Amino acid sequence: MNDYIKGTLTGASLVLCFFMFVSAKSQSKNLGDIVVNSIAVVDAEGKGAAYLGIGPRGGGLLGTYNAEGKETADLGISPGGGGQLRTFNKHEVMTGYFGSNKDNDGVVLLSDRYGDPVWTASGKK
Repeated sequence: MNDYIKGTLTGASLVLCFFMFVSAKSQSKNLGDIVVNSIAVVDAEGKGAAYLGIGPRGGGLLGTYNAEGKETADLGISPGGGGQLRTFNKHEVMTGYFGSNKDNDGVVLLSDRYGDPVWTASGKK
């Protein structure tokens, strides 16, 4: 009786696998639209590696993190509503900024390891 149950379960599993493989091959490669609030990529210990979602200014934000979970770069919305790219050192101090200022002019800023501005340039004439 025990062998009969094992055989039936094995047969049912094989039939189920057959239908799964056939349906998997017949699906298109396009997944269509995917709508989510955010996507967070974490390592095995739960430390963040990347984030795609809504930033503090309400627009989109893409952030990357090092092995310790500290922010290394972000791409998002500047204070004036334009775009910005910021880089951070291993202490999460901003060392670089490329984006728009409040007057919507282009700005580049380089800072030292402590976050103090060292070099700046503006697109304003």
